[in-house]
Amino acid sequence: MTGLVLLGSALCGLGFGYAAQRGSICVVAGIEAWLATGSPRLLVALLRCSLWVVAVATPLVWLDRDAHLAPLYAPGLLALGGGLAFGVGAAINGGCSFGTLIRLGAGDLSFAGTLLGMAAGFALQSRLGPAGPAPAGPSPLEAPTALAVPVLALALLFVTREAVRLRAEPVRRGRWSPERAVAVMGVSGGLLYALQGSWAWTVALQRSVDAMATAQPLARPLVLIFACSVLGAAWGAARRRRMQPRLALRRWPLRIAGGLVMGLGAAYVPGGNDALVLHGAPGLSLHVLIASPALVAGAAGALAIGRGWRRIAAPPPPVQAD
Repeated sequence: MTGLVLLGSALCGLGFGYAAQRGSICVVAGIEAWLATGSPRLLVALLRCSLWVVAVATPLVWLDRDAHLAPLYAPGLLALGGGLAFGVGAAINGGCSFGTLIRLGAGDLSFAGTLLGMAAGFALQSRLGPAGPAPAGPSPLEAPTALAVPVLALALLFVTREAVRLRAEPVRRGRWSPERAVAVMGVSGGLLYALQGSWAWTVALQRSVDAMATAQPLARPLVLIFACSVLGAAWGAARRRRMQPRLALRRWPLRIAGGLVMGLGAAYVPGGNDALVLHGAPGLSLHVLIASPALVAGAAGALAIGRGWRRIAAPPPPVQAD
């Protein structure tokens, strides 16, 4: 791998993390906003991100014979169960793949426990089984076919319209709009997809766990991209004046437990919600149609149960004397 490609990948990682932080992009936060306000805006923004990835990555993959999109995975019980488990784990953890990245970048070191928990989940699944899903074939967008060309044309039409609209949108010094954030995430993520293939940090973590178990070398470019993404998130947090370094020791058990469930789920999806948004959906893999709704349902259900429990456990208000 040339130094220029590695440098470009590092810069894309910085941009990705920066944009995710500026937009506070997180499935758990999106579900909480949906439950509180009835607006699914943040969740819909993730669909927009996938379209940006299609528009950027697909033509680059067509031009580079050595580049490949992620393979297809069949929809089924593994995708359903994995999505549900990942969503429940994300709710326990207090953040999905994106949320973990931006909270870690903002200085909350308890989310390092999420990484440890997920690594344990991947290791546990590889030892206890059952085996994760096997690829079902190449993505239909990997070559300019009668299906791929119209899909790319629609994605390009969407991002062109979106770029014109965002150009007229004022740029806030604090939080970006979700649409602006996912546009930058989609462009940087699409470039990374073409340069590195499946690069999402949940995929990188699983590969690292597998490599250590088999005494194989780590995928160093993916580790570098994750580190740069965290640095980008830290940069974004500093710009938003939200950088607060802290250990948050009381939160570590919760993060580890949530990460463990997330890791078990991601092993069967495969990947976390970042892999679904950045790889699966842009590759038109049908397992996304099962795993993504299951993930949202799992997180929403766990959040609703948590709210109900806190309401029951809360002490009654004091009785005022007449």
